[in-house]
Amino acid sequence: MAGAPVHSSSLVRPDALEHGGLLDTGDVMISWHMQPVEGDDTKVRFYFDRFDVADASAPEAATPVNIPGQPVAFDEDEARLVTVGFELAVVDAPEDGCWSLPRVWSSSSNGESCTIANRPLHLLSIQEGGASLLDTLDVEGDEGRLVAVEGADPVFALVREGDEYYGGWDGGGGYGGSYAPSDSIAIVTGMAGNALTEASRVVLEAGGGASLLGTAGDSVAYRTYAGLGVVDASDPAAPELSLTPVWGWGCHDAVVTEDAVYCPMGEYGLQTIPMP
Repeated sequence: MAGAPVHSSSLVRPDALEHGGLLDTGDVMISWHMQPVEGDDTKVRFYFDRFDVADASAPEAATPVNIPGQPVAFDEDEARLVTVGFELAVVDAPEDGCWSLPRVWSSSSNGESCTIANRPLHLLSIQEGGASLLDTLDVEGDEGRLVAVEGADPVFALVREGDEYYGGWDGGGGYGGSYAPSDSIAIVTGMAGNALTEASRVVLEAGGGASLLGTAGDSVAYRTYAGLGVVDASDPAAPELSLTPVWGWGCHDAVVTEDAVYCPMGEYGLQTIPMP
């Protein structure tokens, strides 16, 4: 059948504990894989994978590069990479217990200490066969948890504060306790240079539940209980937010373009939301 996709070639990925998905950056697809640290089964190493698919019949895989964390944005021209780090730390358990902490990973058997996971953004310079750390930016603060990252210069970082499973048993046997989550999107610039900067932050609707859908140009689309939102960061220091109600149960599996966000609604059809 004319126009049908055909299999052009294959690339073999290295053996690993886990492989990441593919991120399309043009003629270069990027990903990651994870390997155990020899002699220490409590640690792993992340590796940056690049696949040049400009010629689909003869793709090329670059030598994997050891990096701190998972890659989320790549600028091939500037040889800059942004990763999300994963750093565990042990802290004393608070009065409300470990699960009241926004970044809790686990708790000790006696309940006296908690392990939390910090997820900073790292800016790396990629050279032949290696990488150099240029900068690290904390977008979580004391009370936040990095949920998702989209885009490249600007980078959009979705941060959640509060207890995602808020509630809990109070001292009198009732249900109460933690406070409801709230979401914000940090607009991070500087990827093409030597330092990351949080240019601004947009606080979303109360209640949490936001998910990033994708980027187009300097804008990111997200869905939330209140509808479909778009943050326009043409001016990273003064982003503009718009929110549009959606039909049915919300916008899932959306396609984001520079002109519109297309939300499939199953039997109800397709809702097209123009980009502001």
